[in-house]
Amino acid sequence: MKFGVWLQSQRQAHHWSQAELAERLAVSRQTVIALEKNQHGPSLDLAVRLSQLFQISLDQLVESVTDAGPQGRVLPSLLRPTGPTPVIWSQVGPRCVLVPIHRIEGTPFPDAVWDPNTGETLALPGARRPEQVILAGGCDPFAGWLSQVFHDYNPHLYLETVRLSSSQALRAWQDGWLHVAGTHLYDVELQRYNPDSLAAVPHLRMPYLMWEEGLLMRPDERLERLAIREPGSEAHALFQRHRNQSPAPTDIFYTHRSIMDTVAHRRGWAGVGLGPLASPLGLLFEPWALESYDLWVRWEEHSLPWVETLRSALQSPRLTSLLAGVPHVSLAQSASHVSSGLLE
Repeated sequence: MKFGVWLQSQRQAHHWSQAELAERLAVSRQTVIALEKNQHGPSLDLAVRLSQLFQISLDQLVESVTDAGPQGRVLPSLLRPTGPTPVIWSQVGPRCVLVPIHRIEGTPFPDAVWDPNTGETLALPGARRPEQVILAGGCDPFAGWLSQVFHDYNPHLYLETVRLSSSQALRAWQDGWLHVAGTHLYDVELQRYNPDSLAAVPHLRMPYLMWEEGLLMRPDERLERLAIREPGSEAHALFQRHRNQSPAPTDIFYTHRSIMDTVAHRRGWAGVGLGPLASPLGLLFEPWALESYDLWVRWEEHSLPWVETLRSALQSPRLTSLLAGVPHVSLAQSASHVSSGLLE
């Protein structure tokens, strides 16, 4: 049973109007309306108040509003969890894809709990339909802003980004596990980023961001160790092309933010990472490359409504405004242009 249906049935059983229920829960009537329409689930605090109001335990509350969800499979690029795991879900073509919540940029409310031992997926209160969730992969630290703008243009859809290296994202997208791949892969022979020849399927390539990447360090620090991204990421390839500039022992990290946190809080560390993330932490930044971060969409889906929503979000004045105050990054000047990579 969907949470909104359950809540409405409980309210009507007590002969309460939406305004009366809102008063008893100390929330607005608009919140009750949104809950009954399954626009979002209750917070933990509100769930506690609901359990007290209807005199049931939190466990009973969850049991009364969960139902079996579609059978799904965890994205292959991710480590398989060993126990029940909160996930978001998405319908990508014929496949229901599950992603553990800790691998999603930002803090979205999970759609379900997946048990890898039984294969069972239980929907949580307020779960979105899998077809409402557009799944992207990549290493964009501004994915949360893009998701907000995307949702503003189409409140019925949600853009969620899985933290993956560019190579992982492109591979998963080509294999049909993602709607969108985000990459900043450099082709040494062609001397350009994200050439259409990287993709083995007909596609659209949407220019998105231009950012600077290079060496990050704390002021007045003696370099003792270098934090770098994993092989397969463009940040790792960039390090390989410039490793003589920082001949120090290296350690592998799997996100840009983990590198930033390490450099900012551990003495003697430097890192290869994104300039836009350096300034807020007071780090020095030495640019090594100006990179194009583009989004890839399968050609067969180019006319679907969610693709048009993505186009609108990329051209949005609000997104431009959000990025305007961030150094070392900007929207691609040709963000309104898409490159058509059609295979003969």
